[in-house]
Amino acid sequence: ITRQMLVNDNLGAIQDVLNDQSTAVAQFEEGKFFELLASDGPTLLETGRALFNTTDKTKAGTAAAITVASLGLARAEMMKKTTKDGRKLSIAPAILLVSPDKLTEAEQIVTAIAPAQSDKVNPFSGRLRPVSTAQIDGNAWYLFAEPSMLPVFEYGLLDGYTAPRMRIDEPFGVQGMSVSVEHDFGCGAIDFRGAYKNAGA
Repeated sequence: ITRQMLVNDNLGAIQDVLNDQSTAVAQFEEGKFFELLASDGPTLLETGRALFNTTDKTKAGTAAAITVASLGLARAEMMKKTTKDGRKLSIAPAILLVSPDKLTEAEQIVTAIAPAQSDKVNPFSGRLRPVSTAQIDGNAWYLFAEPSMLPVFEYGLLDGYTAPRMRIDEPFGVQGMSVSVEHDFGCGAIDFRGAYKNAGA
């Protein structure tokens, strides 16, 4: 930021830019998380396999659109998951994560309806919460258990540095200053049992 910019900043634009860094930090954290979902997710230490794979039944063998049938298969696979010592978890999905392209479809599948016939009942009404982000492209959709019940991902901040830090540098002989924002953040996958992916259609 040059001295000329500082002198001419009658509208407080520089301060606005600095204040907007909180939004940039949130977007940075979100971007780092969704990098983990790229391809089939990170490799887990427990299995030595990617988070989403057909061996652990966390990925559909056949791509399908978001329908009652495809969601039913996905829910069944999630509920059949067991702990390391073989205990059945019976935890149903709570979150349906989709791209903006599939958001309307996701909202339709969880909408409550009053059908005239029993075979038209929507079993997912009120059971799934649709979530969408532009960080995801295309047709793929994901199911996740409630994080408080069966977390799949975990994030952390450096001890003692729980918020972004702003550093201002005014080098000798330079008319102006440099500003940097530093943030210590990390995230990773810790379990496969609460997640499911379908490539979509």
